[in-house]
Amino acid sequence: MNMKYIVLLPMIAMLSACGGGSGDTNTSTTSPHGAGGLFFGAYAETAGGTDAESAVGGLYLQLPSKDSDFNGRMSFQYKDCQNTNALKISGEKLLKELTLGRVEGLLDPVATDDQKVFFSFSGSYSSSSAAYSGSYNRVGTTSNEARTAAGCLSYMLAYKGQWVAWPQGSHAPAEFQITQSAGVVQWPVVANMSKTVVMFLDPSKVVTAGADALVLQRIVNALPATTLAPSGSSGKTYRVVVQAFDASNRLIAYDDATMTF
Repeated sequence: MNMKYIVLLPMIAMLSACGGGSGDTNTSTTSPHGAGGLFFGAYAETAGGTDAESAVGGLYLQLPSKDSDFNGRMSFQYKDCQNTNALKISGEKLLKELTLGRVEGLLDPVATDDQKVFFSFSGSYSSSSAAYSGSYNRVGTTSNEARTAAGCLSYMLAYKGQWVAWPQGSHAPAEFQITQSAGVVQWPVVANMSKTVVMFLDPSKVVTAGADALVLQRIVNALPATTLAPSGSSGKTYRVVVQAFDASNRLIAYDDATMTF
């Protein structure tokens, strides 16, 4: 089954307008440096060529407070039957810029095409929104690629896209807060919500530089605004990140919380 979405991502404007509160572990800044700490976010692929399909997904960034290397992960998992497809993000932070960024890794290595994919990755910090945003581009091609996760789904990997990342512990709009009921994660329905990206992260790995914290990523429909915890989650603790999008792939709501199932 193909993932069919229209692509548009003016997400940074939404973050600036909503102005979600920031958690204590991210460093605010009035200096030339962009904020450091743990940032959660999302990407939207940009359709191009003869392909009209694209997808959204989640990411996280581990950013230093000063000029230094940064790390993160970016997931291309759209269904539970896939691998997490958590490609490694790395690069250098220079003042408010994220430069020399690289995204690399295997996508669905059980599929026919199991070669590593590489993207460039860059962005910058906005003091007004307290968020980072930027773009990524596949290295070596300007064409989209049809891929298959054996026994699971077929999808199109776009060669470029945009991304945005917001500081952990913040949420917007004010009423959008995720909650837990037994083994179910739930969130409010917001106007124009079309789909939601849910990430379940290992809480210790997500703060360990370079570690892969992705346990599961799901792309779920707007309703019923709930999703189950990953299989076998009894007694386990996750950092759960929920990000809602409209039909144009504009980020319209986000929140994160630590939950034990």
